[in-house]
Amino acid sequence: MVFPQPFQIAGTSLVNYDWTDLAAGTGNKVYYGFCYKDEDGAKTYHLNENQFYSAEIESNAAVSANGNFIDKDFDLLFNKPVTVRGNLWVECSTERHLDGATKSYVQIKVRKWDGATETEIASGTSKAMSAGGAGSVDQDTLLIKINLTGTKFASGETLRVTALIVVEDYVANGGYDVTLAHDPTGRQGTYIQPASDDSETTVFKVTVPFKIFA
Repeated sequence: MVFPQPFQIAGTSLVNYDWTDLAAGTGNKVYYGFCYKDEDGAKTYHLNENQFYSAEIESNAAVSANGNFIDKDFDLLFNKPVTVRGNLWVECSTERHLDGATKSYVQIKVRKWDGATETEIASGTSKAMSAGGAGSVDQDTLLIKINLTGTKFASGETLRVTALIVVEDYVANGGYDVTLAHDPTGRQGTYIQPASDDSETTVFKVTVPFKIFA
């Protein structure tokens, strides 16, 4: 059993990590992606260590060609300087309603956002997924690993994890769509329902590696 361990970082207060990799010199923290709606109904997407009820359990988009049909920025604002280094892990579930010859995959882009400029750090993709047959509905829970070589964030800067569902080799057969789940509490969605389909969860989980020593 691995217990959370506190480490001192550059004179800051103690930070509790969910698990540590002593060989890599990193402390790893788990964050959950969710949707927030303000009083005007505007939607933004965030990462937080708390398992909030997301304003929307999942995002769905109609598919009519090749391209990106889900594109969500999950933001984590830092209030002190940190360095992210090591393997960042993303666990997520998708649904696809496509023709059997059409492929889809999840692409994750890790970026730094300073309020004015977005800088890409690294990216990774899931396996390519084909539909089970013409017009079939299929679900998958995926684990994507992205190696971060070391990026410093100042206080007030944001780690942005962008999730895209990409469609390739599109075959027009009408009425198709894709879905990405993002509910920290794991509720049943409209399109992704782990209690009865092939997915495992509706949680969108990101494990971020922080440098704790050289």
